[in-house]
Amino acid sequence: MRSAAVVSLFAVAGCNQFFGLEDTHIRDAPPPNALPYASLLYAVPKVETLDGGLGKPRGVSFVPVPAGDVAIRVGPPEGPLAAAEYGENGEIKVFEALIGQPWRLEYTLGGVVHELLWNPPRDVGRAVVPVFGGFGRAPMPAGAGYAVTPKRSSPPSAPASVTAGRAFTTGVWATFELGAQAAPVPVRLDVPPRIGGVGRPDASRADHVILVDYLDAQGCTLAKGSGAAAAPDPGGASVPLEVPWAFTTNDVAFFTYKETPVFTPLRLAGALGTRSGTEATFTSFGYTAEVGMPPFAPDARGNLPLPPLVELARCTGFVANTPMNPVYADVIALENYPRLAQALITNTRTSSPTGPELRSGMVALASSPDDPTQNNALQLELRASFALAPRLAAPGVMLDLGLSDQAAFPTGTTTIDLTFELETGVAQPDFLEVTLYRVQSSADPAQRRLVAERVYVNANVAAPKFTIDADVLAKGVEYVFALRTYNGRPNANTGDFTVVTYPQTVTTIFTRTFIAQ
Repeated sequence: MRSAAVVSLFAVAGCNQFFGLEDTHIRDAPPPNALPYASLLYAVPKVETLDGGLGKPRGVSFVPVPAGDVAIRVGPPEGPLAAAEYGENGEIKVFEALIGQPWRLEYTLGGVVHELLWNPPRDVGRAVVPVFGGFGRAPMPAGAGYAVTPKRSSPPSAPASVTAGRAFTTGVWATFELGAQAAPVPVRLDVPPRIGGVGRPDASRADHVILVDYLDAQGCTLAKGSGAAAAPDPGGASVPLEVPWAFTTNDVAFFTYKETPVFTPLRLAGALGTRSGTEATFTSFGYTAEVGMPPFAPDARGNLPLPPLVELARCTGFVANTPMNPVYADVIALENYPRLAQALITNTRTSSPTGPELRSGMVALASSPDDPTQNNALQLELRASFALAPRLAAPGVMLDLGLSDQAAFPTGTTTIDLTFELETGVAQPDFLEVTLYRVQSSADPAQRRLVAERVYVNANVAAPKFTIDADVLAKGVEYVFALRTYNGRPNANTGDFTVVTYPQTVTTIFTRTFIAQ
């Protein structure tokens, strides 16, 4: 019996050129009496073109996912899936027998299968996949990069070197650790970015290149100097680029919390029980992509969902109701980008000495108001619910996923139910997400990784139960689940994932691993 299954609406996604999608043709015949009912959309930051061909961030566009990017099937909660007819405007056509009851949408993007259990009113169901870099970017040439020189027209002069430098690009959101470097500072671009696919920066898309030098003070890493410029075309290696340099100003950032911060790591450790490992917390502040975009972008490797962020300040632990001290150097060129505060609590362990890291935690985001002098309005929500007591059940067998790693689990031949509870006394989530990862262990640390096999989403938070087809699990393979709760999508219960509000939170709890038998 199949009771619930779902889809990742916020996995990093893009068009075929970003992902190198394999053939995703649909083998089943389309259902009869299909009606346009819901839609699958890309969320893309809009850009306003300014004089001189430069771009300025301006809101979000929702673009239909092209049929060539995706394979789609639909079906009832119980029973087989059938190929869905898909319109040019992203319309998912559903046969009449499904309408008025929960039904399953399955789609495949980036080689990962996603399932969504929902029951939206007609034309309200809108599944959204963010594409931070946009479409149609030129490929990055091998060895491409910039040679960045800080410049200043008035005393004090710009520094001749950076001591703890870091470079960023926006649009194609990437971070480059530089350390100590003399100017012109080399920045290599042909590396995978944090979010989206590798693509060439483009000033007409509002892309910038940022150089920041940091100092450590009072438990914080703060920008002591920064500069940015519209991204020129990196047609070859070491393209010269001058950035107007700013030193430390009077800018500060204040944070408040809806829960006494010390309680949150204790709650996380309590949710993990014997799975509790090495803990870390920090608070950071900086520029981000348009806040109307779904900010969390978990990747297929098991990393915690994080937003793109050009950090101006990061402090160990929580900084409650006090300014970051000393103050940081703002990146004036990024004034058109919104700003974001982020609180992150992580708890990390491994399932074996040769296994990859399993990082549970909470990420909380607060959007800065439009008035740049009012940073003290950043209130972070730490009361989001953690998933508790995970269990896996097949006919005649029950496995407690909180006890021990690498336990054998006989999958049977029908379906498997994953159940868990939600923490009470805190804010309840807008929707739930479960990712099934294959655990790739290795004696070589560079080869240890988590590989996303399937993602499930359910907006019915009153019933945290996910049903998995037994043939999804390969015999003899080690797997693990990441159980996530999301807040900040107030219309998820109607199937509309286009609405984004702040504060935002996501919690992640990794179960024990198991070996399918």
